[in-house]
Amino acid sequence: MKILGVNKGETLLGKQLRHGGCAAFVDGRFIAIAEERVTGRKYAGGFTCSLARVVAASGLASPNDFDVVAVSSCCESEKDAVDGHAIAGRGNALAVGHHLSHASLAFYGSGFDRALVAVIDSGGNTMPDPNQAGNGEWWTCPREQSSYYVGDVHGALELVDRDFNEPNQTGLGELYRAFTYYLGWHSSTHSSKTMALAGHGDRGSIPGCAFQLEHGRLQCAVQNNPTRPIQMVADLSHELGVDFGEPRPPRGAILDIHRQVAAFIQRSIEDALMAKLTLLRNRHRATKLCIGGGVALNVVANARLADLFHEGVYVPSAPGDDGQSLGNVYAALRMLMPKNKVTVSMATSTKAFLGPAEQIDSAAVANALDATGHSSYVVFETSDPSELLARLLASGQLVCVYQQRAEFGPRALGARSILADPRRSTSVAQLNTIKRREWFMPFAPTVLKERMHEWFRPTVHSPFMSFAVRATPQALEKLHAVVNADGTARVQTVGPDDKESFLRNILLAFEKQTDIPVVLNTSFNLGGDPIVEGMGAALSSFGEMPINALALGRFVVVKSLSPTLADLPLEASVRKLRMTVHRSGEVVPVDPGRSKVWLTVRNLQSLTKAVVFVRSELPLYGPYLEWLREGRKVTTIRFRKGAVEIPHSPVLPLFVTTDYSPGDRTRPTEHVQISAIRYQKFGELSDSDAERDGFEDLAHLRHDLTKIYADLSDDDWVTVYDIGLVDR
Repeated sequence: MKILGVNKGETLLGKQLRHGGCAAFVDGRFIAIAEERVTGRKYAGGFTCSLARVVAASGLASPNDFDVVAVSSCCESEKDAVDGHAIAGRGNALAVGHHLSHASLAFYGSGFDRALVAVIDSGGNTMPDPNQAGNGEWWTCPREQSSYYVGDVHGALELVDRDFNEPNQTGLGELYRAFTYYLGWHSSTHSSKTMALAGHGDRGSIPGCAFQLEHGRLQCAVQNNPTRPIQMVADLSHELGVDFGEPRPPRGAILDIHRQVAAFIQRSIEDALMAKLTLLRNRHRATKLCIGGGVALNVVANARLADLFHEGVYVPSAPGDDGQSLGNVYAALRMLMPKNKVTVSMATSTKAFLGPAEQIDSAAVANALDATGHSSYVVFETSDPSELLARLLASGQLVCVYQQRAEFGPRALGARSILADPRRSTSVAQLNTIKRREWFMPFAPTVLKERMHEWFRPTVHSPFMSFAVRATPQALEKLHAVVNADGTARVQTVGPDDKESFLRNILLAFEKQTDIPVVLNTSFNLGGDPIVEGMGAALSSFGEMPINALALGRFVVVKSLSPTLADLPLEASVRKLRMTVHRSGEVVPVDPGRSKVWLTVRNLQSLTKAVVFVRSELPLYGPYLEWLREGRKVTTIRFRKGAVEIPHSPVLPLFVTTDYSPGDRTRPTEHVQISAIRYQKFGELSDSDAERDGFEDLAHLRHDLTKIYADLSDDDWVTVYDIGLVDR
């Protein structure tokens, strides 16, 4: 079964929709990416660019090769989803309801057997109404705003209730949006700022509540008009008899009244959710909850709901509209196989790493550095860079992380992250400058799940940063960079079951060095940009940041070797090695004075015009190792496209391989001593070079090396090590 999921970027009446993307299910695996990641435009709608990436990653030629294309929309009827876009009119198109899409992602992704499912947002599809004028004023139509389902053990989702579905009614998401405008941020995309500012206010300073539960239905005292959000807040002020003060102008000073207004709307949303979901929990005997829709990004409200549903609350990695494409795939799977329960759950952080896979090898890294004009950066290679990254973090440095597949959703979970030491308040100021964030916006901690109880309570399963939980006294004392003014933190948990997590390895290494199983984790992007996608974009953004280290897969790219040399795996003794560059018969010493390692590296870059990689391990093909043991082989020749290399130490661990692949790096077979290094063009190697490398002649050496390195050409630099086994 091959299913493609997309969400529209524009309604049939011309309303622009944000948070687009594309997802696919092919051969039992998911691929998904948001449109903004591909276009570089934050909140980009539609699926034009993401579609091409997902189709290519699926191994298919075009959208026509999918069995079904599941499409959703917003602010128009469900049936309108299949029209008005690039893949409209296809016989394999399937319309998916907006709220059903959210509910499907939340329930089927949870892995729960049975749960109450709440979908809360600013609005989904309009509902059929013979009196609908069709003038584009979707809020005057019956429509989805708050929908409630029960997911059962057989995988069915039954709609059991709705709130705010009548014309002109103001739901939770719409009122929160209006207050966000009132507080000076004129877009619902800034709702997280309202939530963060609320943590600096007094929840009881403004009395009353914006919502009431009457006869089992939530009600709001003011009518909805999204074209006049500030007037909506003024109307509510009049209805409740309270004073919210003047609207804050954009970029105006944040006054005490603004803190209190933010705290009021946050409390109102939480109280409404608690009242309604308590009613539904009791009515349907539900012990677990799944939440979807944009309001599910409200981590403070989610934490209160976790107290209500003690057996589990699940929020997907992309609960807002950027998750619609994947929700459509889940919904289509259920529609096409109604007798089979959808069992592909996403319960750990790395399960949300759904972006198209990107090859990250030395050639790709060297090419990306050259293409972005950063060939002066130095690349450290190791099978596991977590120890190095932990050491950099513990010394107070910020570190960027970029891994093979991107997270799906708005939050960085370890694949596209900037990490920092959570103990250092100075990290907050640095990051606020890089990301152009307001002073009151908190940063999130990522914690080892098994150690969470020591630092945060209650202990919740939060692989996607979905809950703002209370910091323990120990956390309040030590983790100054990740605790909000109200004593809470938007925590991400990474457990032992997340075996593929690179971030977990960093946490374990950081804990080993500092006894702190927590790091600060924020998204890898400059202020105003979406999270980076593609090595080129990652290196370009990294180049503009005052950050020295970037982990690209197993490689760590650094801008400067000084003054942080002590934190890097590059021993001073390397400078004592005899290093020469051979070109057109001329022999040039790399560093005649052999004074400083960083100067040796810079001289090598200047002489070769190549990227420099620092090698920490030496894999060697089994038969070649026997040559070395017999004394037949006294050199090893290494090639990286567009690059040369130096060892991090004159002695390297050697790992035997059964073929030409990197092989198992668990335990070294031998250690080798490096006595000299020569840099030479491949086409200038001689019979003598071949014999020193163990070959009968140059023809045999060229045969083997071009078999190992398929893209090796005569004009490429190779690194020739003089080596011998260490007697240990």
